[in-house]
Amino acid sequence: MIRSTVGREIGVRVTPTVEFFSDAIPETAAHMEKLLAETAAQDAAIAAAAAGAKFAGEENPYKPAREQRNDFDAG
Repeated sequence: MIRSTVGREIGVRVTPTVEFFSDAIPETAAHMEKLLAETAAQDAAIAAAAAGAKFAGEENPYKPAREQRNDFDAG
């Protein structure tokens, strides 16, 4: 029924088969929103835990570069 109507309206002799299928975008969008909400909750929990935390060692865990001394230049 739809195929013949479309063929008549666009003026072609042979009309391809017209198929309709369910769009999954609403479900996919809802799933993405759920994942983003979970991630935001985890980030908030981590930020709350880190708010009063202190460093386990020194504030800067990297050793500063030592100044290289060349004894041959002194002489």
